Amino acid sequence: MEEKEEIRERMKRFLEQKGMSVPVLASRMGVQRSSIAHILSGRNKPSYDLIRRFLEAFPEIRAEWFILGKGEMFKTPVQETLFESTDLSIHSKQSEKEEPENIEVTDVDMLEKKKEKQENVEDISIKGKSNVRKIILLFENGTFQAYDPEEPQ
Repeated sequence: MEEKEEIRERMKRFLEQKGMSVPVLASRMGVQRSSIAHILSGRNKPSYDLIRRFLEAFPEIRAEWFILGKGEMFKTPVQETLFESTDLSIHSKQSEKEEPENIEVTDVDMLEKKKEKQENVEDISIKGKSNVRKIILLFENGTFQAYDPEEPQ
């Protein structure tokens, strides 16, 4: 009996860690929202089917942690930010110490700088792999903007 209560607590901890709501969890698991709510409230105990569905929906969760409470929650450490462990190197065609010769900005200067930036984007590589084809910026309001260096701006 105590083991089932611990599963309920671990499910709560998982929801908090992921910042996930009960409806989203239920949807990902393919179960009714009320099934999860009843387990979290202590009204019902998790069945084998529910535990199996949870582990199938979230393969990053260690079964031993979820069922027995042993070890770490995740199979691999969770990466908090997108570029936390990525070695991003930019190969610039221009030395960083070079100063622009003329201070006046003209349309020609702006076009040249835009062209240089586009060339520099084409030189970005991650850990020696192939060049970047597209950059997608994701904004907090749920929108995004894509930049493709091969498309004219």
